[in-house]
Amino acid sequence: RELVKIAAERARERGWTGGAHWHIGDTPSDIQSAEYGGARALGVTTGVFSEKDLLDSSNGEAVIFDGLHDIAKMLDLFKSKVSSNFL
Repeated sequence: RELVKIAAERARERGWTGGAHWHIGDTPSDIQSAEYGGARALGVTTGVFSEKDLLDSSNGEAVIFDGLHDIAKMLDLFKSKVSSNFL
């Protein structure tokens, strides 16, 4: 759980000024780590866990995609979230 938080702290130490950041994963632990670490969680059903498994592990903020095949949709999501309230 600590890795996402540590990565953000180290990035700030090296000049990153914050803003929206995402963690993409396919396990409930990935979702929880993202949210614990202050990142937006993007779950993908590329492993053994279902959409329900990933959603159930979230605090309600995770976005879940059915696989990685729709890259354009992901990029649109990133753009919309960054331009709204995550900067």
